[in-house]
Amino acid sequence: VGDYRTIPAAQDPDSRRNSVQRYEILPPKPAEFDLELHETASSTGAGSSSAAVAASSGSLEVGGAAPLRLYLRHRLDRESRDIYRMQIAAFDGGFPTLNGTVWLVVRVADENDERPTFEKQQYEASVEESASPGTEILRLKATDRDAGPNGQVVYSIPAFAPARIRSLFSVDSDTGILRLVGSLDFERQREYRVTVVAQDLGGGSARQSDTQVLICLIDVNDEKPVIVLNSETDRLSVAENEPAKKTVTLMTVTDSDSGVNGQVDCSLTNHLDKFSLEQLSSKSGSAHYNLVTARSLDRETDSPTAGSIQLTVRCVDLGHPQNTAELTVPVDVLDRNDNVPMFAMAAYHFRVNERTQPGTAVFALTVEDRDEGKNSRLTFWLNARPCSASDSGQATLIQRLDRERQDRHKFVAGVRDQGEPSLSSTATVIVLVEGDNNHGPFVRDRFHFRVMEDAVV
Repeated sequence: VGDYRTIPAAQDPDSRRNSVQRYEILPPKPAEFDLELHETASSTGAGSSSAAVAASSGSLEVGGAAPLRLYLRHRLDRESRDIYRMQIAAFDGGFPTLNGTVWLVVRVADENDERPTFEKQQYEASVEESASPGTEILRLKATDRDAGPNGQVVYSIPAFAPARIRSLFSVDSDTGILRLVGSLDFERQREYRVTVVAQDLGGGSARQSDTQVLICLIDVNDEKPVIVLNSETDRLSVAENEPAKKTVTLMTVTDSDSGVNGQVDCSLTNHLDKFSLEQLSSKSGSAHYNLVTARSLDRETDSPTAGSIQLTVRCVDLGHPQNTAELTVPVDVLDRNDNVPMFAMAAYHFRVNERTQPGTAVFALTVEDRDEGKNSRLTFWLNARPCSASDSGQATLIQRLDRERQDRHKFVAGVRDQGEPSLSSTATVIVLVEGDNNHGPFVRDRFHFRVMEDAVV
């Protein structure tokens, strides 16, 4: 305000009285401008002093050959109006009054007084967590009402933004397109706030503004259920003969996805006649189950292979496509002493030569005990001589046999396990003593007989 520009004066070859006497800005007169005369000593003849005479009405009377100026009354705003066209008229003092006009065009030069302005104060966008690097998220746009470089806008993510943000997102400096440059994980973080700066090219007087972009991740069913058993080891156990519905273990299943993608359903794939799963609770992200027996188990018949059952649990989520997890865990059926050791026969018959020496193994007793461990460790006994039995069931002769004195021995064999309580059984053992040819058929070396001489032979 108060700035001016000198305008060439109008020329009139008439005498002083009939020469230029008045200037005027013809309507419509812009309020921002007025005319003024700058009178100096050369124009007034009054020494070296100077004075400015302004005409707020737009009409200015000429007191001499003073320079004509267009001066600024109000601040200009190029963004509101960048050009002014005014018609200036010069009037002489003759009669009739003559005038001449000239068009004055004022172009307002730009000053970098405007900041870039985003279309929105905050943007929102969504992107799938599985989106690949290079995916366009959204296009931002900022405008600057200045002209030239002052109005040209470039975009950037500021240096003060967290390193995590700068590693995941970038913005094209020219187009304002915000892109993904890293890998997202909904389970790690569900949303991001990205600051984007728009700055003009005004050099040392450059101006800038910023906006916030809220990026929400869309969950993709990319996580499998995780099955965790409440067990200190990788094996489970349950005692045989327990009633049905006996709890074997608690099971927790988690899925890091959200919504239906995190809802899981679990079942057993085998041994459904022995075990079942009871759901205790279920919500998106986790479920709890109780693994129980379906009936009373018998170790000897239900788990013939090393006393364990290979049980498989299968869990699927409800997403699309579904993700599946399986866990196979051995369940040891713990032995109880519920089987009596049984002899292979109720009665055993053995033949032993009477010349067999004491200490010789003469026969073996066969016993089956279907239990395991100490429940199947056996101790044998015989209730009478001439033999004794070892823990393996091997019978050893402990005295000499004499068929002539006793050709048959009958006694009871017993077996007992070491379980609690201990179980036992018995069998009859008959030993037949086989003789050796140690007695001749004649009792004397000579025999004497009397025969009549006329006897018929």
